[in-house]
Amino acid sequence: MILSRDVEWIGAGVNRYFSRFKSFDIKKSSVTCAFVVLILLTTFSFRQNQEVDRRKAVDDWYCRKLDTLQSAMLRLESMSRAKASQGDLKQQFLRMRLSFKRLSILTDYFNIYHTKLWNGPAIPRIEDDSPHRIIEPHGFQKLEEIIWEDGEVDQPAVLEEMKYLLSVVDVLKAEPDRVNKFRNPEMWDAFRQHLVRLSSLGISGFDSPVALLSIDEADAGLSGLLELTELYSPELCCDRAALLRKLKKEIADSRSFLKAAKSFDSFDRLTFLREYINPLADRYRLLTDTLGYQLPAGRRSLNQSAGNIFAKAAFDINFYSPNQRYQVTDERIVLGKKLFSDKRLSGTGTRSCASCHQPSKAFTDGLPKALSLDNVNSVGRNTPTLWNAAFQTKQFYDSRQTMLEFQVSDVVHNVQEMKGKLDAIAQTMTGDTAYLEFFRKAYPADAVPVSAFTIANAVSSYIRSLTSFDSKFDRYIRKESAQFSASEKNGFNLFMGKAKCGTCHFTPLFNGLTPPQFSESESEVLGVPESTGKPAKLDQDSGKYKFSHATVHLFAFKTPTLRNIALTAPYMHNGIYRTLEEVVDFYNDGGGAGLGIAPENQTLPTDKLNLTKKEKKDLVLFMKTLTDTSTLKKVIR
Repeated sequence: MILSRDVEWIGAGVNRYFSRFKSFDIKKSSVTCAFVVLILLTTFSFRQNQEVDRRKAVDDWYCRKLDTLQSAMLRLESMSRAKASQGDLKQQFLRMRLSFKRLSILTDYFNIYHTKLWNGPAIPRIEDDSPHRIIEPHGFQKLEEIIWEDGEVDQPAVLEEMKYLLSVVDVLKAEPDRVNKFRNPEMWDAFRQHLVRLSSLGISGFDSPVALLSIDEADAGLSGLLELTELYSPELCCDRAALLRKLKKEIADSRSFLKAAKSFDSFDRLTFLREYINPLADRYRLLTDTLGYQLPAGRRSLNQSAGNIFAKAAFDINFYSPNQRYQVTDERIVLGKKLFSDKRLSGTGTRSCASCHQPSKAFTDGLPKALSLDNVNSVGRNTPTLWNAAFQTKQFYDSRQTMLEFQVSDVVHNVQEMKGKLDAIAQTMTGDTAYLEFFRKAYPADAVPVSAFTIANAVSSYIRSLTSFDSKFDRYIRKESAQFSASEKNGFNLFMGKAKCGTCHFTPLFNGLTPPQFSESESEVLGVPESTGKPAKLDQDSGKYKFSHATVHLFAFKTPTLRNIALTAPYMHNGIYRTLEEVVDFYNDGGGAGLGIAPENQTLPTDKLNLTKKEKKDLVLFMKTLTDTSTLKKVIR
């Protein structure tokens, strides 16, 4: 069957052919045209057959890897029944995980739901539509915890997890019409997504938090990536052969760098990303363009034109708003900045957004907890920065809103914060001739340009303009600068390794937006104390539980961005820590567990990190390299 896009391709071919000639014999033109169309149809038919064959080849590869994984699982199950030693179980678990990682290039992309089922964090969770039904953790990470537990291995628990994992394999094997998913554009997007995941989660210990198998697993993933890419060798021949050779060399060099790593803690992640993975990701983007395998236009968190996730324009800000009506324009930014500092947004006429989110203080107020409208009492929580606030899908510490517009409306109408009414404010501003002109320029298609929606959207558009991706760290990892000290480099490697910061503050946004889709904002239970006094006492703010009423969310708070973190003290949802050094000490000791106040559902690992004084210092030095307020000069004009 020839689709409309195929007709366009054939038509374009005819046009290209005749565009070579300024004139031609009209009598012969119809014959020539028919001949050209015949050639193009033959070529098209060949291309179609080639793609069908490729899908079958990919599916054959997929089935072989599934069989290998299933065999490794059955072997581990058999060993557990025979009560094998902990050491033998660990070795077989590693073999199983490496089999999984080779396969995961496809399952992570084409089977997102199942990936969450068998490779999610080993903590209870809920579905948003069923907050009272607690889903207990299962899968690889849960099994890893069981096998690496000190003392005798709980063999019945191992068998329970193996039964679960094998059931997922059965589902994947029985998936109907699977081969038709492996189309060229989706496959090359899967290749690129694998490198995104490797850059953010794969080398941080996120997938293997106990056994720390991340380096071996990263190597296995690159091995699988090479095998799948080589299935495209027919397209990468002749004048494109040099591109394939370069790509294969870059993968080989990346794997050699991984194999040279002495341990998880000592692995030089910064060099790995800067010198190996980023260039490799750029190479895949180039090949995707060369082969013409781009995905159709659509809403995605990552721009297809960006090679790697550290590129300046890697993220599409408009992905984080629902549709065209909400999207950012220069006129809306200008209007939003004006509204942001307008005290008429408050019911008392005494407070604007900028009163608490002060640009000079990285859009915070420098206080432990924000002051109420009466300037005497507090609202109970710290004022978060607005830098990169748009790059998240949940707003407020308790994640109770999903969009910036809702967040703006919530704050304006809150009696403690602004005590305003957007509808009434809109009526007032409609009568302001100067303001009305700003609104008309920002919303030319709206019959009523000044409304509760346009006010909230304009302020949100200004907030969406507050992006921060040009820090010292960004310039270094993009190879725009060579200035990065040994301590700062070590700090990044600690952040992504031993200190485990990168398993919650995901690079490159350094917030809780989970890679590789970057569409789900995470919350964590840390066990934060109510003060720095002793004896320590758990802060009783119930966090996300107030909104979700799910027990797993008791004391849970959204993971904030660490970009511009050096400018946003004091820290934590209640502002109890004045310095980054104090925050690092809190995490180093295991959060609330280290203070003896951890709630039962603490999601932060309770083990001590055992960071040395120098490591703590280097970690703080790295976080300070995330400072960038350069965009402020562009949006304040």
